[in-house]
Amino acid sequence: MTKQQYLELKQELKDLALYIKVKRNPTRKNLPTDQLNPGIKCSMTFASYEYRHKHIVISLMRGRTREQIEKPKENHLPNEKYISQLLEKYATVEQVVCVSA
Repeated sequence: MTKQQYLELKQELKDLALYIKVKRNPTRKNLPTDQLNPGIKCSMTFASYEYRHKHIVISLMRGRTREQIEKPKENHLPNEKYISQLLEKYATVEQVVCVSA
């Protein structure tokens, strides 16, 4: 992962986090989760899924172990196939261990 790829992925994570925060806050105040508009609920679920897996990938690329990143419950494990695809997408010969941005 080059420094440019790292910074782009980090920006994607920030954008996803902001999107989730903006979509979730107004809906939580007004309605219970089961009464949300299905479109909003679906987009929040997808964004949360993307954020979780990209966060795992960026942490692995920086040298963290899976135990340091998260300790998921047995019925809520991350999608290992998707993580592998993302790792292949971002992995190059040059590995960034730590980038100060």
